[in-house]
Amino acid sequence: MEYKQMWDLEKMERKKDDPEVPAMTITKELQDQHATLMFTDAAMDKKRSRGGLGITTKDHNGKLVKAWAIPTGMMKDAAILEAEAIRSAMLKALEEGWTSLLIHSDCKGLVDRINHKCFGLSLLDVLVEDIVHLRRSFWRCSFIFIGREYNRTNHDLAKFAINLIDETRWELDFPVWLRTEAHKDVLAVCQ
Repeated sequence: MEYKQMWDLEKMERKKDDPEVPAMTITKELQDQHATLMFTDAAMDKKRSRGGLGITTKDHNGKLVKAWAIPTGMMKDAAILEAEAIRSAMLKALEEGWTSLLIHSDCKGLVDRINHKCFGLSLLDVLVEDIVHLRRSFWRCSFIFIGREYNRTNHDLAKFAINLIDETRWELDFPVWLRTEAHKDVLAVCQ
């Protein structure tokens, strides 16, 4: 099953008045086979005051293309760490020379803030403004909320990153646990 079909299945489960992202945007983006599909998540370990970011790139069939596990210092707010994951994904995309992105996150409030350009004076608002500014570096860049059940790969990758000293990147050859989680994400979308 192609990734476009998987998203169509998820859209059918959503309410028609859901303000996440217009369905037309999702379909239009996925019809463009040149869009890079990026997935992000963050995790925290309060006892050790550490955080981790998980970023993956998948092809239109849900197969892993690249993955990053990035350890961070502890943030007081999970939304700030999630924003840092999205911002880091965008910076990775710039390094890779990608111009058309479809970024997925399981933090609905953050995705809504980015899509509606809600700014203020908090650290989260500064990160959102930075993300909106970075968005201009790409020919096309869309942000979509996905449920946690479709983003297990990145959640586990972010938890793994908490234990790292340095950033780790995989390309072509992935750990078995990471490939297994990516396969489970695809199965979750297909159900």
